Amino acid sequence: MTKASLRNYLYILYVFVLTTLVFILYMYLSENDRFSPFVSTFDPAAQKPFVYRVLPSLIINAFSLLTGAAPTFSAILFMYFSLLSFFFTYASLVKLILPKVSPFLSMLFPAVGLIPFLIKSRHVYDFPILFLFTLAYYFLERKEFGKYLIIFLLASLTKETAIFLVLFFALHFRDLGRKQFFKIIISQVLIFGIIRGILMFVFRENPGGDVQFHFSDQVNSLYSHPAAAVLLLACIASIFLVGMTTRGSFSRFIKDAFLAVGIPIAILYLLFGVPFEIRVFLEVFPVISILFTLKIIDLIVKIKSKTKRILDLDE
Repeated sequence: MTKASLRNYLYILYVFVLTTLVFILYMYLSENDRFSPFVSTFDPAAQKPFVYRVLPSLIINAFSLLTGAAPTFSAILFMYFSLLSFFFTYASLVKLILPKVSPFLSMLFPAVGLIPFLIKSRHVYDFPILFLFTLAYYFLERKEFGKYLIIFLLASLTKETAIFLVLFFALHFRDLGRKQFFKIIISQVLIFGIIRGILMFVFRENPGGDVQFHFSDQVNSLYSHPAAAVLLLACIASIFLVGMTTRGSFSRFIKDAFLAVGIPIAILYLLFGVPFEIRVFLEVFPVISILFTLKIIDLIVKIKSKTKRILDLDE
């Protein structure tokens, strides 16, 4: 066995171990209500907007039907492999953007960074949408637009936040040839619009609403839990600062994704999100993770440069 083959096998094992550890922590943190978030999405009479997020339910129900497995087991298995797929896809995305960074090191930040997202309010579509957004970023960075549109379709069936990918495409690929640009924009709008229209028609009698205004709840929760509020706002501010100060031509893709996906989600979270439910930021999590990786690399380079200057002066 060559060194390259051994390294590849070790890397695959490494990703499996990381995924398993994160998922075990996820299950441990959700011990009190581990299964209710999964089962609730199987019900075609579920409340809007949850009932619109149909792809995970269809896959889970189909797997249960074909294998005879319990829906809860199918959901857990589906979520595990969605998380595993995310880690592999994230590593491929980092390799495109930061080819000199070790994949072993690049995986540590998302593994640790995911932990806060696992604590509150779990849903069966969380890891699938994380994986699909990461794969969408990957195909967009490679300019494989045909494959991207397939992933966009799947993301639209998983969660309505797929619309933010259209904003990202419009911002980042604004210099693309006009004909190709509008062709892909129109394709995305049609895909999302048709899927959304069909789902809204099919589930028009379901209880709930397409959006639920929670701004007053946000204000009350921040006021009632000042320590948690300060921590949350400090994290958001630090992420925004890192996103706006990261420089370099290699980071334009990530900065555009941060602006087109992260900023709108943050605004909608304040208006319509459940207090402290930061899992709504999973769509932008790979972007945040890479931004912090870029910032850490930038700091290391500056420290090395400053150290070298000091040593040169000493000589």
